[in-house]
Amino acid sequence: MQVVFLQNAVNKKMKRRTKIMALILSISMVLSLAACGGGKDKNSGSDGTQVTIVVENADLDLYKQWFGEFEKEYAEEGYKVNPIPVGGGQIQGKQDNMMAAGTPPDIIVGGDVHILSQYKYLVPLDDLIQRDKEEVDIDDFMPEIMNELKQDGKTYYMPNFFNTSLLYYNKTLFDMYNANPANAQITYPQDDWTYDDFMDAAKKLSVKVGGEYSQWGCYSTIGWWGEWLIHIRQAGGEIMNEEGLVTLDTPEAKAGFGQYMDKMYGDNKVSYVTGEQELGGFAGKKTAMLYGGHIKEWGEMSKVADLNWDVALLPTVNGNRTGELSVNAFGIHKDSKSQEAAWALIKFLTKRRTGNELKNYPYISPRLSEKEERLSIPKEERSMPQNLEAVYESVKFNKILPQQKYFNYVVTKIVETELQKAIQGDASVDDALKSATDNANKYIKTNYR
Repeated sequence: MQVVFLQNAVNKKMKRRTKIMALILSISMVLSLAACGGGKDKNSGSDGTQVTIVVENADLDLYKQWFGEFEKEYAEEGYKVNPIPVGGGQIQGKQDNMMAAGTPPDIIVGGDVHILSQYKYLVPLDDLIQRDKEEVDIDDFMPEIMNELKQDGKTYYMPNFFNTSLLYYNKTLFDMYNANPANAQITYPQDDWTYDDFMDAAKKLSVKVGGEYSQWGCYSTIGWWGEWLIHIRQAGGEIMNEEGLVTLDTPEAKAGFGQYMDKMYGDNKVSYVTGEQELGGFAGKKTAMLYGGHIKEWGEMSKVADLNWDVALLPTVNGNRTGELSVNAFGIHKDSKSQEAAWALIKFLTKRRTGNELKNYPYISPRLSEKEERLSIPKEERSMPQNLEAVYESVKFNKILPQQKYFNYVVTKIVETELQKAIQGDASVDDALKSATDNANKYIKTNYR
């Protein structure tokens, strides 16, 4: 850009005009450069005020509301949020691609297996937490959650909500069954249920009309590792060991996956699966229970008319109770040039909520103060689910996924390919689990050892 300077005039009046014009032109140049991005990526947050963050499309409207509130609160600082929307389940892939391209988002969203596998890209938050200790109040977070966000004693993430495996149930379908005096009465799922109790109820609530099922005791999703992993863990098995190798060929894993298969295809079939006589899933009101589920689905469930539902702890299997625990959390990329702005947004997204703000928050925060406030409301006055005690209690039993960067690829591309053979009847459970273990570990050792 070329700047033309006015020549000095002889008289004082023209000199003043010259100075004014020069100033105006200088300002114009600065503004023009700013408008062009000054040669910098507009998404980089390089001016120190703009924060980039990847958000799923399904959550975009909610996050935009929060971002708007954040920008108003930090108007004096000039902080702005640049959300990058992606499809469901694509946050981690998008973040990985942006980091590989050298333009990482300022805030890294961690969840499931990507909590600690990404810590090397992040800024330790401990100094910031200590600096803003009164505002952050780190002791207000559930220790079971915070312990999962540390690596080598350092905190790399701040959590805003968690998901935990539970047993979901439709009260209406239980009530309809019990309304028939000829039926052996069954209670709603209880926190002390065993797997036998679950199966007994599921069998009674599976209804056939004219040789076709009009109602199922349970619902299962094929192609999602979450449910079969719960069964394997309840049987005492695990998908990976501490060394990050797949361990699905153990007697415990075989017993757990066999239980999962029996529920859908065996003599004790009580569950319809994805693609089979679709009845609308749990929200379709024709399925009595859901094994696992996700807290993010609560909002959609609550929108379904006459869906009267609640949750309980997962049943025990041989005295063992465990499932999946995942945490949605935020960290700051070490190369971010907007770290203070990013930290401000993280504090805003993970802050304590009270009153109506808490009531309208669609997720469960790991803050102890919010837990106390939620539980202080009598059960009959709570919105669904009412059994929040089970939600918080489950955190003591459920476990996060193995923290390996390759987990998603190995499970979805290798393990489930082999397990699908058992589901389709092309391989035995034992053979499918052995092939899954062998092929997965070959890939891991070749690419990550």
